[in-house]
Amino acid sequence: MSYTYYKRYQPKRGRSGFKSFFWLVVFLVIFFLILRACVSVFNSFAEDKKDEAILSLMSGNAEVLEWGQTEARSASDSELVLVGDQISTGEDSMASLSFYNGSVLYLDENTKLKIAEFTGAEPGGDQMELQLVDGRIWVEHQAQDGGELELLVQTDVMNLESIQGSYLVSNQVGNELLAVRSGQVAVDFVDRGEEELVIESLTIKEGEQSSLNDERERALLARENLTLVEPVSLGLWEEVFVRRANGEAEQTESEADAPTIEEEMSLVKRLLKNQPCQ
Repeated sequence: MSYTYYKRYQPKRGRSGFKSFFWLVVFLVIFFLILRACVSVFNSFAEDKKDEAILSLMSGNAEVLEWGQTEARSASDSELVLVGDQISTGEDSMASLSFYNGSVLYLDENTKLKIAEFTGAEPGGDQMELQLVDGRIWVEHQAQDGGELELLVQTDVMNLESIQGSYLVSNQVGNELLAVRSGQVAVDFVDRGEEELVIESLTIKEGEQSSLNDERERALLARENLTLVEPVSLGLWEEVFVRRANGEAEQTESEADAPTIEEEMSLVKRLLKNQPCQ
């Protein structure tokens, strides 16, 4: 039998399925490891960004007192602020803070707000603690796929806690106010003496407010009986800023005719000044 005949007519061996399967497994393992590494890097990057907020200047000017510094500097538009930083808005000024999950906080003029602390929790729940030193803020607290962010807002005598909703917070001399537009906010009324003591814990729901002037605050700290929850003052939510901030602006209103954000915030401001404290 010639060699040529042997090569032509010998039975051909079938291709080994084991080798194909082996290389497929190797490829899948390598692909999985690369994908896992990419996800880990992305998650690490996202975690690093959670304790940041984007400060935007909507009108006027603002200053940032960075953590560890003694002198404030002028804020720039769309800059990052971190835990420990304090933002101060000037006269006739307005700014906003945007958080990683889509929540936005608006600072009225002459407002001081400190980003006090950030606590990452598992699985996916985080806490951002803010101190409203002076002034007024409007909170648009979103619950989105970006992660659950619990906001803690501290005033002189209130510790506020929210997960979703929109509400107004004022911490000024003779006017401390929480008014809830949507959702609900848990409130601890506290005595910040030598040791912080909780006087009463309540939940302020949609359409409700808690308002304290100097006299009512003294009565609260003296442990006197007070009605701490009441309906929101008539007309407070009828202004354009509130409707627009909650995505409820009328579709028929053209952008050319729509008032500016400064004009809208001014309307809410005038309502607060004229609002009686009971």
